[in-house]
Amino acid sequence: MLPRKNQLFRRCLILLIAIPVGLEVFGLVAGTAIPSYLKARGLREKNECVYNMGKIETAKQEWTRDQGVAGGQTVDMAIINNYLKGSGAPLCPSRGTYTYNKVGEDPECSVHGSLSDPRVAGTDVGVTR
Repeated sequence: MLPRKNQLFRRCLILLIAIPVGLEVFGLVAGTAIPSYLKARGLREKNECVYNMGKIETAKQEWTRDQGVAGGQTVDMAIINNYLKGSGAPLCPSRGTYTYNKVGEDPECSVHGSLSDPRVAGTDVGVTR
């Protein structure tokens, strides 16, 4: 057996080597996982926003059909919110604000743009009209 002092020295030496190696491995894992997580979260928020704009557009179309309104007329957001099946005004997950626009125009988000905006292109959510 080794003297007690020598064993303690070896254990401390191993620990001093293992801690930086462990931190480096953790840093590599975090360096690859965090950007992927942020990208996925951004895509989820964008998809949810497009879904909300699709709901707004559908509610506008229902209101237009019920009221016999012509294209180009300004819509009242409070009335359109009543057509959103009890969910009320949708909220953008990226803290943007929605502009409902006139009849015949796409709703817009201050962060993600409108349904016909190129910034919205490439989302996984399909909006049918």
